[in-house]
Amino acid sequence: MDSSLPTLDDVMASPAGQKFRDAESQLTLTPKHIASWVRRQARHTDALGLSVACGGHFITLGAGRRVWTIFPPKPITGSEPVAEAIVICHPSMNGMDPHHFYKGLATCLVTGKPVFMIPASTRLSPWRLPKWQQGNYLGYIGTCLLDFVREAISRQKYITFADKLRLHLQGWSQGGTLALAMAGSLKMRSSLNFEVGSLVVGGLPNVKERGRRELFRDVSSVGFMDYVATGQLNGQMYTSLHCPNGTPDLLGTLRMNAKLFGDIVATWRDNLPLHEAFRHASLGQQLVDLSAETLKRTVIVSANNDPVSPASWVYRHVKDASDFLPRANLLRVEGTHTFGEVIPWPFFAADQVGLII
Repeated sequence: MDSSLPTLDDVMASPAGQKFRDAESQLTLTPKHIASWVRRQARHTDALGLSVACGGHFITLGAGRRVWTIFPPKPITGSEPVAEAIVICHPSMNGMDPHHFYKGLATCLVTGKPVFMIPASTRLSPWRLPKWQQGNYLGYIGTCLLDFVREAISRQKYITFADKLRLHLQGWSQGGTLALAMAGSLKMRSSLNFEVGSLVVGGLPNVKERGRRELFRDVSSVGFMDYVATGQLNGQMYTSLHCPNGTPDLLGTLRMNAKLFGDIVATWRDNLPLHEAFRHASLGQQLVDLSAETLKRTVIVSANNDPVSPASWVYRHVKDASDFLPRANLLRVEGTHTFGEVIPWPFFAADQVGLII
């Protein structure tokens, strides 16, 4: 292990990590309650808000509206127009898992900004990928996702948004590639009246040209306990969502690993068009597609032992685009592909380069 690299513990001990732990302590909703609510509402087109300790409400459009939308508990109706929002693109294989909703909930509390969460494209998700096509497929997907966000905004009858809404785009793994695609599409879709306030992505799968079998091998190489070890705020949240009886024993671990592998197999087919795009190693082109202003606000996080997104390949793409992306905006951390399961990592990464979200 390179001791000079930031670790998961460094993230949790950082000011960003402390803010998220403080936010968690404000929630009267238990992880079990959130898990039950998300699963109950997953197939609904509309959903009721969730109450929090301070007396406000989170409002969500529900998964049936393609985007989960959460608003902070403070009153934002009848005041100044909302000028900034956070967009979180979910990683593949975990499209509707409750812990991702929990991430959005905590992010909303910490920042006081509306949060738009785009689930991964799976059989249970509200959006389905179009068939693979030659050309800039990722750019096409990015345009579709921007339209989803625009649709979510247009449905807000009692909230006024600024004419030029500033978006903070975030995503790990497949979610990072989708966030990049959205940022690139904005360069061509100025009529949408969005601008990029920040773009923080990591664990990108489209950095290495490989076959489908190789990509599947790399994605499925991470076990369930790796997620348990890294997908937590206070050490209880992730296991509370996925292991109701506490830390699983050996048999429980095997069952969880089997379920995780089953989810990977089941969603692999649903994401084949994106996997085809990833196999063609298009990160370099995605960077070129970003505007000069967006590139200044872009941070790419590379986990040292990530089989899906090897650091050497990330550096190779960034080197090819060195005329566009400042090298200082490439952050290397100690960890594996599960590093993205730690909630505050985008804010930690932004802090490292002086970017404000």
